[in-house]
Amino acid sequence: RNPIFLLGLAITIAFIVLAIISPFIAPHDPAANPLIDQVRPQSNPVPGPQPGFPLGADPQGRDLLSRLLVGSRQTLIVGVFATLGGLAGGILLGTLAGALGGWVDSVVMRAVDVMLSLPSLLLAVSIATLAQRPSQWTVITAIAVVNIPIFARLLRGSMLAQRTSDHVLAARALGVKPH
Repeated sequence: RNPIFLLGLAITIAFIVLAIISPFIAPHDPAANPLIDQVRPQSNPVPGPQPGFPLGADPQGRDLLSRLLVGSRQTLIVGVFATLGGLAGGILLGTLAGALGGWVDSVVMRAVDVMLSLPSLLLAVSIATLAQRPSQWTVITAIAVVNIPIFARLLRGSMLAQRTSDHVLAARALGVKPH
């Protein structure tokens, strides 16, 4: 019913479908450099659009459209796994803080506060630079760690709201132990 949601859903589905079929619809091999003869460092460092190459080429003479299409798959992989990693870490920390309360809640939430006090880009770059062999998984890990405090705060808030709900009070009145 919400047109903005439907538009966002359509764009998301289109991006996912494009990422899945990208190797089959890419007009050229993304690693090949068919326009290398047109790359001239002084006068023409990046060949522009031309027939068969609607976005032109990069400085190595590779087709940009093919590289963007095939690269969309890697972008989707990074986004999904980084979000899932942040969600898993946030669920763990948020559940610990919200369910146990007391000193556990204080320690976990102070750690989350420290993570939130650092700019997310600075934190992600700092984590990525600690890797001995940078890879796609390094990027996924760095982004996931930045997302952990967001999910932890959301889940902790939900857990604290449930702790004071009527059904929990009724269960405690019947003698159910909190832990």
